[in-house]
Amino acid sequence: MKRQSRSTNNYGGVQSTGQSNNYNDTHFTKRVAHKNNIEKKIYLYGRLSNEDAKHGDSYSILNQRKILSQYAEDNGFKTWEFIYDDGFSGSDWERPAFKKMIAEVESGLVSTIIVKDLSRFGRGYLQSGFYQEVLFPKMEVRLISIHENLDSDEGENDITPVINLFNE
Repeated sequence: MKRQSRSTNNYGGVQSTGQSNNYNDTHFTKRVAHKNNIEKKIYLYGRLSNEDAKHGDSYSILNQRKILSQYAEDNGFKTWEFIYDDGFSGSDWERPAFKKMIAEVESGLVSTIIVKDLSRFGRGYLQSGFYQEVLFPKMEVRLISIHENLDSDEGENDITPVINLFNE
């Protein structure tokens, strides 16, 4: 299976609902005003490994995109950027779309990251913990995991490290 990452600009196709005129678009962007007048992004992040592909459509990139965009719409996120890594293991922290997203987090350009579940974000207790418990709070990035019903804006959660341990 060919490995790929996607994030393409398509500002003209973005509507106020976050839905694109073209279903095949791989990118939606939201700009959020920041206290320093810097606009921050909201990322919807998906990942599919070769192993996940064997489990069928429930793990597919299209399914993740549908779940993430529906969540974003239902929770007041008007537009966003959907990026994904296809064919990459969650234990591979050098995934192109993931690296782009983290570089923008480190530059202070991201306000929120939404994932279907924490295993889509990554697998690896220590590395996941670093991002979720150190980098994101430091950079004021909100992390939402839909299936675990986790939202970092709701305070610390004792179950997140356990989930990361099981995902390893």
